[in-house]
Amino acid sequence: MRLEYKANPSIRESVEFINENLKRKNNILILGSSIVNYTGRAKSSLSLGERLIIIKKDGSLLIHRSKGYSPINWQPPGSAAHAKEMEGKLIITSIRMKPVETIKVTIPDVQLIVSFTLQDKGEFELELSEEAMRKAVICKPDLIEKGFKPLEKEKPTDTGFIDLFGVDQEGRPVVVEFKRRKADKTSVTQLANYIEELEERRGVKARGILVSPSITKRAARLIEEKGIEYKKLTPRDYISLIKKEIPSKLTDYL
Repeated sequence: MRLEYKANPSIRESVEFINENLKRKNNILILGSSIVNYTGRAKSSLSLGERLIIIKKDGSLLIHRSKGYSPINWQPPGSAAHAKEMEGKLIITSIRMKPVETIKVTIPDVQLIVSFTLQDKGEFELELSEEAMRKAVICKPDLIEKGFKPLEKEKPTDTGFIDLFGVDQEGRPVVVEFKRRKADKTSVTQLANYIEELEERRGVKARGILVSPSITKRAARLIEEKGIEYKKLTPRDYISLIKKEIPSKLTDYL
């Protein structure tokens, strides 16, 4: 990481420092009082207050207040920023071209400017809980298959608890087992035991669906032998759903 900073710089020093680091495509952090005006698909204004302003190397602009994790105003990657001095104030203008949107940040006094580079080649892996997977399916049953109706979660059996029990569009019982990581032979065996017990109790043929982001080769072979189905479900498929409200009763789907 390469880091440079200016503490309590003059407006002229701020303009030169920001524009030089914009040319270098460095990340820039600015602390100071600011007024923010936005024009584009709508219009907004934010009166004077102390804020954190971030300009990233990809053109993103983020304006943060002292509370909350979301920026009060922002521009996406690909936007172009420029700094200038006007009437003794630092003016930062960020323009997005499609659609045309402009954010103008007026900063009367600058407390701190930091420029820095970051080396980050780490791979992001999102892994949510089995409860999150189940919640998403209850919100949107079609994630399993069209016509699936969830009826009961944590359904007790002599060998454990069924993650989610429901029926398909033809009314057949369906046992769903969720695994947040790669499903293995143990996962298949567990689901097969649930199905066997359910069939013995009800005297009807039940379907079993194993749900996970991926599955081992041995588990895939065992699934075919047991007549169990597999549904691939990755966090990207359901992350937008887990914050939605679940119906107060699962039987609302009936």
